[in-house]
Amino acid sequence: MNLNFSFFTFQAFSRRSHLQRHMKHLHALDSDGTWKCKECDHVAPSKGGLKVHVAQFHRHERPFLCTECGLTFKTTANLKIHIMRHTVSNTLYNDHQSTYSTNHPGI
Repeated sequence: MNLNFSFFTFQAFSRRSHLQRHMKHLHALDSDGTWKCKECDHVAPSKGGLKVHVAQFHRHERPFLCTECGLTFKTTANLKIHIMRHTVSNTLYNDHQSTYSTNHPGI
């Protein structure tokens, strides 16, 4: 007897069709190997991609924290852009302060 296994739950199925039904309903894996969101029409190429989609767009998770100001972001890319703004802002402020100090001795 050949068994068909779900490598996500380690369950065995006697028929391939039962495994396919299990994969589709429990794990959202479609027959073409893509992962479909149960809440919208989004299709992800991997289970991890689907988890990220659900966390960001349906649960509105913002796990990436700016340690300088405490704002949170959905993606590392958005956090990096935000951090660059801090860097540019601090550089401009420091440049302005040093110019002001040099042009105004005694202050």
